Amino acid sequence: PLDPAYPQTRLDYMVADAEIGILVAQDKFVSLFSDRVSHTICLDSDWETIATERKGNLESAVEPDNLAYVIYTSGSTGNPKGVAIAHQSLVHFTRAAIAEYEITSRDRILQFSSISFDAAVEEIYPCLTTGATLVLRTEEMLRSIPVFLQQCQEWEITLLDLPTAYWHQIVTELAENRSSLPESLRLVLIGGERAIPERVQTWQKLVGDSPQLMNTYGPTETTVVATAYKITASTEIKQEVPIGRAIANVQTYILDANLQPVPIGIPGELHIGGMGLAREYLNRPELTAERFIQLSVNSQQLSVSREQDISASPRPQTPPAPPASSAPDSPRHPVTPSPSQENKPLRLYKTGDLARYLPDGNIEFLGRIDRQVK
Repeated sequence: PLDPAYPQTRLDYMVADAEIGILVAQDKFVSLFSDRVSHTICLDSDWETIATERKGNLESAVEPDNLAYVIYTSGSTGNPKGVAIAHQSLVHFTRAAIAEYEITSRDRILQFSSISFDAAVEEIYPCLTTGATLVLRTEEMLRSIPVFLQQCQEWEITLLDLPTAYWHQIVTELAENRSSLPESLRLVLIGGERAIPERVQTWQKLVGDSPQLMNTYGPTETTVVATAYKITASTEIKQEVPIGRAIANVQTYILDANLQPVPIGIPGELHIGGMGLAREYLNRPELTAERFIQLSVNSQQLSVSREQDISASPRPQTPPAPPASSAPDSPRHPVTPSPSQENKPLRLYKTGDLARYLPDGNIEFLGRIDRQVK
């Protein structure tokens, strides 16, 4: 996806790096790419031609490992990097999100995010695959928090998926001006940065359990969301707001510098495994090998062997694992391999995020290991 609001140099880089051959856009944006894309489909000016096509479902030869989309994320230096997500990862995330958020055909979900961010994936696919209604926000409704809330009320929105920073503004509005949330709203998802504990406590006091609040976490490289934490009116919030436990089809590991599990309560680097892992960084094999690693598992330790050439070699399917979100019975790492897992390869993404397991099995985010701003 390409956001026409991006600087032209960034758009040019993304089009060239992804080797885009066909562009689907509105006529007013074609000029941004006219010299760089060989074929363009205009959804407005070409509609008469499009309308003559067959309306039946097309036969699809798509395989699970085929590329579904590429989202470009900003690095600490240089050009943005394209994160390549396969169809199997998208499908597994979509099914997990539907279950985690209890999405049904009765929901009305606001698409808040630009399509150039992977948060839009969370808003679009679980919604449409359940027959729910996707409502596109307008720029006008972002003019102020009261205007935003009023528009959501008129549209009878049931689920909001918001950047944490924007949610902070909503909490401030509720506290200072006693504004009301939409009566239809049942669930608010937040994510993208640290939730301020004081804001969560204010929400608990003013809002309670309806709508439900959920703090989510997930790098783009793990297909949108990897962990989620439900916050109720009675949830005790301490110095940090937990990011929760792994959602379905995801495993979480907190490891030290030697890639060994750390004890509960001890900080380490958060590693993520499961069906949501990206296929690769597009055209960046060295970075892919650095950030996506393979471990062999036994009952005593996780031993490391790095992937040599992920772009050329078959990608191993992630074996089933006991849910990392299960609360441990002893002060061991929350993920203990089962006998069926031993000596099988485990593919993990090194998030670069510092975290620790809490005694109840939830994860607490502690910041970036290198203090990098993402």
